[in-house]
Amino acid sequence: MSRVRPLPVTIVSGYLGAGKTTLVNRLLATADGRRLAILVNDFGEIAIDEELIVNRAGETIALANGCICCSIGGDLYDAIDRILTSTAPPDHLVIETSGVADPARIRQIAVAEPELDPFGIVTLVDTANLRTAMSDPTLADTVRRQIEAATLILLTKADDGSEAQVAEAAALAFELSPDAPILIGGRDALPVELILAKPDEAGAIRPAKTVVHEHCGHGHAEIYRSWTYCGPAVLSRETLLGFAGSPDLGIYRLKGFVNLPSGEMVEVHRVGDRIVIADQAVASGETRLVAIGPSRGFSPETVGRRWLECAGPRPGR
Repeated sequence: MSRVRPLPVTIVSGYLGAGKTTLVNRLLATADGRRLAILVNDFGEIAIDEELIVNRAGETIALANGCICCSIGGDLYDAIDRILTSTAPPDHLVIETSGVADPARIRQIAVAEPELDPFGIVTLVDTANLRTAMSDPTLADTVRRQIEAATLILLTKADDGSEAQVAEAAALAFELSPDAPILIGGRDALPVELILAKPDEAGAIRPAKTVVHEHCGHGHAEIYRSWTYCGPAVLSRETLLGFAGSPDLGIYRLKGFVNLPSGEMVEVHRVGDRIVIADQAVASGETRLVAIGPSRGFSPETVGRRWLECAGPRPGR
């Protein structure tokens, strides 16, 4: 049955590790009675982002592997259809795109569906790692397209970067998307009250610009490659840090959960050169990891061999 009013859709975009899942968590935590449906998708064979979303006040749906604008468009349509035909339809749909997705293409799906009302494209920009991404020609185009499509730009991790990095990120954001408001926030200062606003409501977000891109005939899967692991591996913190920080592996993004010899579990994140290993309150399940990197410098086979050296059985163990 068709909805009386089209379902509002907000797209949350940003490169790998920019803080999209953190923002989604805060949206769910501050929904103020609104029923949210969240479509979660991340590049890699394991939907780890769903596991990282610990607040479940709204409805969260994890999609299959890959870039949603190139690889699993059918699954996205199916997921949207399930939401539109559900017996308890949500008040708002939020799509957290893959880190390598083009949000302008995702928005076109909402434009073409009469039961959806496309709101804004909120692009998160990682100030601490923006220069690294923009200096790599295989990454720069993705970041550029995400910023160009934005109706609202959030400069994240400002407390992790220098004032110069924040200023540089703000300047680039203004250059690429001069009509989009730019907001600066640290880990706990994301302005969630603006995220679900209609682009023309109270001047919170200006209307989206039309962005047309010519592609060179290949999908994101040919630019980015991923390696995944799910199994019984147990590593010390030191060994895990050595693996995560290996400069020769070409890893840009690493995320997951790893079991320690003590029986504890830690959560590991790497974005660019920054690595964080954090304790988990309760160990649950096997070790699970996803690593992502640009194909010209990232080999899943090499990463897998290095992982076996760190975690696999050794003589005398």
